[in-house]
Amino acid sequence: MFVVLGAGCSPLKLAQERQQAKPVDFGELYNGAMVSKYKKQQSNSDRTKFEQLMFDYDDAENQRAVLEKAHREVEQTQRDALDLQVQDLNKAIIEANKSSASAKKEKEDAAIKMAHIDKEKEALGKRPQTDDSAMRIAQMNLARSGYSAEMEVAAAMLILFEAELVRLRDNKLRISASIATLNKDDDPVELKKRGIRDQIVKDYLALADANYFAFKDDLLTGRAATDTIGDIAELLLSTATTLTGGVNSKTNLAAASTLLKGSRATVDKNFFAQQTMRAIINSIEAGRASDRLLINENLKKSTANYPLSEAIAEAQHYQSRASLSSAVLDIANQTGTNAALQTLELNKQVAPDLRNITPAIPSP
Repeated sequence: MFVVLGAGCSPLKLAQERQQAKPVDFGELYNGAMVSKYKKQQSNSDRTKFEQLMFDYDDAENQRAVLEKAHREVEQTQRDALDLQVQDLNKAIIEANKSSASAKKEKEDAAIKMAHIDKEKEALGKRPQTDDSAMRIAQMNLARSGYSAEMEVAAAMLILFEAELVRLRDNKLRISASIATLNKDDDPVELKKRGIRDQIVKDYLALADANYFAFKDDLLTGRAATDTIGDIAELLLSTATTLTGGVNSKTNLAAASTLLKGSRATVDKNFFAQQTMRAIINSIEAGRASDRLLINENLKKSTANYPLSEAIAEAQHYQSRASLSSAVLDIANQTGTNAALQTLELNKQVAPDLRNITPAIPSP
């Protein structure tokens, strides 16, 4: 768009408003813009570095399929053997628990019998001594000695069974740790695929950031300044004839006053617009930060749980955040959510008062 100031004046070009940051085109940027890193290989191949990365990723996927088959067979054999060991240990632990419980019961029974004998001996001691009572006491002493020996044996066995339980449980933990190690996804093919995926995504995000920063700078400085100059230029155009024509000084002063007031209003308007733009940029950056955090967390996952295609889709969504329309929509949604929450809170505050209102009873 051009504004013509009049005869002898040069045209002033106004900047077109940009609605979003320049989008990143994989085909263009990875094959051209990344000059230092993704330039054409000096070989017989015409593949770019990015294309070669994609071929390497596919080759790794094919190699992974072959290796996984052999790996699964070996791993399954190892897991089956470990599972059998765990089953045997579980059975041994059950038997050890039974033996421990049995020894504990024998120990308790012997203690009860000894206590019964002691009580009977105490009762006999209070009676007059006879040959029968003396013989009975001797028999009880002998029985008590036997029960005491049984209790000592049971106590010793209980200690052994408890030690065996500790050993069996330690072995089970060790074997369970071995099974967990088999389940780890740290094979070299997976590491290669993750390296390729992470490299592509991080470079893509860096390019998106560079374009966003240029977009942000244009919004906060270049566009606002150009719009201000353009508005003043339009005022100059509307008053050019009055200022340059053969009219009296009173008319000139009135026109100059109009221009001065109009210029001040233009500056105020663009200052307000710039503050509004800052709020929009804050919304853009909040959304970008949320997306970036999600991507960084997902990059910790394996390529099976977070494949390259999904990573690229999320990176493109991250890039789409740098848009005025997207930011305005986010602000509108947030405003609607806040209004709904405020209405809900107001209803909670008003509800008790409404319950205390007594309805009017019409007079008969």
